[in-house]
Amino acid sequence: MSTTATARGARVLTIASLVVGVVNYAFSLVLTHVLPIAQFAVVGAGQALLLTAGTVASTSVSWVLAQALLEARSRADRRAALWFSVCTNLVLGAAGGLVTYLLGTRFASGPACLVLAAGVFLVFCSATGVGLLQGEERLGLLGAGRIGEVLAKVVVGLVLVVAGAGAAGALGGFLAGSLLLVAVGVVVARGDLRPVRGVLRLRRLWAPAVGVVGVQGLVAVLTSTDLVLVAVLADDAAQASTYQAAVIVSRVPLFVATALSASVFAVVVRDPAGSARVLRRTSVAYALLCAPYAAALTVAPSSLLGVVLPAGYALSGVLPWTSAAGLVLGWVVLLATHVQARALYRRSVLAQTAALAGHVVALVAGYLLGGVPGLAAGALAGFVLTALALFLAVPRTWRPAFALPLPVLAGSVLLAAALLPLRPHPVAWVLLALVVGAGLALLGLRAVGAPTAAPDVTDPARRLRILHLGFEDPRKPGSGGGAVRTREIDERLARDHDVTVLVSSYPGAVERVENGVRWVPVGLPLGYFGGIVSYFLAVPFALRRYEADLVVEDFGAPVGSFLPQLWTTTPVVAVVQWLGAEEKARQYHLPFHWVQNLGVRRHRTLIAMSEDLGDRLRDMNPAAEVVVLPNGVVRDAFDARGVRGDDVVFLGRLEVEQKGLDLLLPAFAAVADRLPGRLVVAGDGAGRPAVAALAASLGIADRVVFAGRVEGEAKYALLATALLVAMPSRQETFGIVAAESLACGTPVVAFEIPSLREVVVPGTGVLVPAFDVDAYGEALAALAGDPATVEAMGRAGRDHARGYDWDDVARRQDDLYRRLATVRAGA
Repeated sequence: MSTTATARGARVLTIASLVVGVVNYAFSLVLTHVLPIAQFAVVGAGQALLLTAGTVASTSVSWVLAQALLEARSRADRRAALWFSVCTNLVLGAAGGLVTYLLGTRFASGPACLVLAAGVFLVFCSATGVGLLQGEERLGLLGAGRIGEVLAKVVVGLVLVVAGAGAAGALGGFLAGSLLLVAVGVVVARGDLRPVRGVLRLRRLWAPAVGVVGVQGLVAVLTSTDLVLVAVLADDAAQASTYQAAVIVSRVPLFVATALSASVFAVVVRDPAGSARVLRRTSVAYALLCAPYAAALTVAPSSLLGVVLPAGYALSGVLPWTSAAGLVLGWVVLLATHVQARALYRRSVLAQTAALAGHVVALVAGYLLGGVPGLAAGALAGFVLTALALFLAVPRTWRPAFALPLPVLAGSVLLAAALLPLRPHPVAWVLLALVVGAGLALLGLRAVGAPTAAPDVTDPARRLRILHLGFEDPRKPGSGGGAVRTREIDERLARDHDVTVLVSSYPGAVERVENGVRWVPVGLPLGYFGGIVSYFLAVPFALRRYEADLVVEDFGAPVGSFLPQLWTTTPVVAVVQWLGAEEKARQYHLPFHWVQNLGVRRHRTLIAMSEDLGDRLRDMNPAAEVVVLPNGVVRDAFDARGVRGDDVVFLGRLEVEQKGLDLLLPAFAAVADRLPGRLVVAGDGAGRPAVAALAASLGIADRVVFAGRVEGEAKYALLATALLVAMPSRQETFGIVAAESLACGTPVVAFEIPSLREVVVPGTGVLVPAFDVDAYGEALAALAGDPATVEAMGRAGRDHARGYDWDDVARRQDDLYRRLATVRAGA
């Protein structure tokens, strides 16, 4: 089956499960109105038992059938797997029905117990058809069957309740829904559904069946234990019904997780090497679909709950606990899916058994200490314990696939915080919840499905799919040398690869393809700092939209890394042009350097612009491979010619502190009477008003000219006709302006800082002791008065700059990318 069809089917199944969840939710709400509260307690406990049976049935033998069909080599194998499923499900259905009947006698009448037992039997009978559709990856038909099942359940259940059958009638709807799925299975399997001798002796099917029943059976018991215990322990039927009503509205995530598990199960079985990538995508989709729902439910207005539930159901004391518990329970289902798909039965069953014992203790202790709200808190504790136990049971190499999508969870917490003050205003609360929830749900649905197969990157002629998290668009006003490097390298790589660059948004930013590179603005154009925050929050979601063989991360000011290894299993390489988070932390009084340092330590491959920066990275992360690839100079710069003028030129982003403009202007002012020309400030940025104000205060406003942003031939002409180029930076990662100035034949005066020592070598300019303003002014004046030295330095600078070649840098970077992608492909 094609990956496109699989992805489409996965989305259909997920949407169908959302529909099923909504219909189940509405059905339960209607039952709270049409049934006495004591009878609803019976329905709630009965639904829990049926849900347990359904979970075991649909994710045990049916998944063994699905796996066997995926691996079947002949029609005989297919028939054997089908008949094995029929026989074992009949046995399990009979056994499950008997156990359910015995449990039901503790809280339900005789007729209701019989209905529950029959419902469980039919649930297991319908599981063969479910497994068949999964194994054949007919996920769309499976989704339609699920919708038909829930509609039949609701219609028949409501008719029986209205006819006076009470709780037994409501539970009877499950029989009708299961019968519909049985019919679908018979129709689909009719050509191969026949007895096969000796099938029950097939160890290759029994071994995974027992293991899966163990894993999923424990998940199902975990799911229903609190609902059954509350019916048994609570002295007041109203309290039990209240808890069950809260659980019903809180466990929508459980339906979503089950659907997502079904949609990726076949992919995980078929492609073990790509399973972590598939399940990471699934985890993100689950978080986008369910975390906002759980957050909103936690702070739902009492007035709104009072509209959908009749008097007597006071959910405020338990709903926060059950909402969080429902979200965690979904992750338990996803973890269980992975361990059974990879046949890790023993370690998982042992971990789950221990966690289940703790869960029961937490439930009973919670009830004894705090009544029904205490039991709700105990349920959450038990689910968390089980999730941790399963997480520790999977191999370390798979755990990143289940790392919690922190931005989604953080955004959900912010959503809850935004909704909380709106609780007295239900209409506004509903509007905000719907808008945010719908937006995130659409992102989640886009993330659902099997990703396309990775190409054969070992083929030297194969085009790689490179996703570059470039941070800054070279078209953005105030962009610096980092954006120039991104453009120059990626345009060269785009000749042989498919390159997409995600950049922070700004006013006027549009998605475009330029010289083969796709530039995609991400986030919102909220100004400098707001745009950065928006970019860092949006990238984890945007990253899910693009299939890639390699992800390239540019460290971005002021945060540094946004830790892409948490959001993707694709190989990641960091291009570190900047390590100045400590300075930004001091400026904004926020711990940006913590994120920067964590990012360096998390990366395994780092590209540095200079040897000095490379040494810093090696000190911070000795285990990483650090490759030094300097910036380059376009060949047009070497062709720039012109009559040397009298002006000192500054070229760069107008950022006063980092670029040292507050040092350059006093230095120029001190020797202005010895300089023949003006100070030309070329570039744009937020610091222009501060620079103009400083020039006026120093009395040199008439000697300072703002040339604005210059690019291309105009930039090289400006550099080539300058007397000198001033680079008073406090910090540079490479100094691309210095290299371009030397290529144009103009000496550079700079402070002696590590990166510039490698570019402005002796004989090509003057390096002044760091941040000595007086010495800087003297250096400008001395060179201005020595035309012969200026010309000699200009010639030497051109020769030195020829070592910075963008074509060579791009070729070396291409080799590195291919090596990393090839290692991944062979892993």
